[in-house]
Amino acid sequence: MIRLLDGAGDELVRLSPLIRPLVELHWTRMVAQLNRVATVEEDLRHHLFGSSRVAPPKMLRDGLRDLQANRCFYCDARLIASTEVDHFIARVRSANDAIENLVLADRSCNGDKSDLLAAPSFVADWATRNRDHAGTLATIAELSSVESDHTGTLAVARSIYAHLPSNGTPMWRGGSR
Repeated sequence: MIRLLDGAGDELVRLSPLIRPLVELHWTRMVAQLNRVATVEEDLRHHLFGSSRVAPPKMLRDGLRDLQANRCFYCDARLIASTEVDHFIARVRSANDAIENLVLADRSCNGDKSDLLAAPSFVADWATRNRDHAGTLATIAELSSVESDHTGTLAVARSIYAHLPSNGTPMWRGGSR
């Protein structure tokens, strides 16, 4: 167990753009050495940590907009110009860029949710969407040249929610709650 001084966690989050690449690099090298993996370092890093953030293609945004009937996934408000593609399971928890982990949200909801886990009511809606629209999501992914991994995305979500600390984890319930 590592005990952090008050405010240390906030500083680590603030410095994460500097710290994360170094941790990923050293972790990748350690995993390669321990497993005697003879692979290109960047391929192993991508396998362990996923890809870098890139702007989602217009085709992806349009496909999600149609699938969600032009509504924010979280608040169900009509989407206007300020829409964002959100990682349902935040990238800080899993570098999962599969379409099944992506939802279209208004800027306010995406900003309020930030890197928090969504409350169970959202999880149920998300799981239902992924189950009921698996074919449509796969088509959007193919047309947008993004990954589709229904099984892997569900497994990541199950693992994260099943292993939450017993003393609780803040969950986003919508708005600023």
